[in-house]
Amino acid sequence: MKENDFAKELQYLGFTMRLKRISDAMLYEGKKLYKELDVDIEPNWYVIFKLLKSRGALSVMDIADSIKMAHPSVITLTNKMINRWLPYIWKR
Repeated sequence: MKENDFAKELQYLGFTMRLKRISDAMLYEGKKLYKELDVDIEPNWYVIFKLLKSRGALSVMDIADSIKMAHPSVITLTNKMINRWLPYIWKR
C-alpha cells in the first residue's frame, strides 16, 4: 500500500512541514492535558507563568527578551491571558 504523504515526497524540502505537524500535535496534546487536569490555560502560557513566578513582575519587553519572542507576539499572548483571567481576579 502506497503511503499518501506529500511531505515525505518532498524529502528535505518537506522538513518544515513535518516540524509544523509535530508542533501542532504537541500543542493539541498540551491542551488535552490541561483540560484533563482542569487547568484553564493555553499550553503556551505556561512559560509566561513560570517566568513571572521565577523573576517577579516583568515588562513585556523583558518577557519577550527572556523567551526570545517578538514583542508584538508577547503582547498578543499576554492580552489573551489577561482577558481570560481578569474575570477570575475581579471576583475575589
